[in-house]
Amino acid sequence: MSTTTAWVRVTDSLPTESSRVIAIYRGVYDHRIVTFWRDSGGTPHFGHPGDSDGKGSQPATHWHPLPDLPRCECGRGGDEAWNADEGVGLDG
Repeated sequence: MSTTTAWVRVTDSLPTESSRVIAIYRGVYDHRIVTFWRDSGGTPHFGHPGDSDGKGSQPATHWHPLPDLPRCECGRGGDEAWNADEGVGLDG
């Protein structure tokens, strides 16, 4: 997760392997959350996590790290990170 706010050109830098990022696909999608990976030949892919064969990946032009998880008071008297997918605090 990151607090970076700038879009990164794929020609300048690529995310780390298996990172979930927001990617821009000019002419295909405005933007969407995807997973970045390289196939066995080293070709970079931005696509749905289940598209490990690369057939569903698209030629992204820019990417952006996902924002930090929101903070909430979860009834435990703290400021725990909230995992929206699981519906539970991440630190307990």
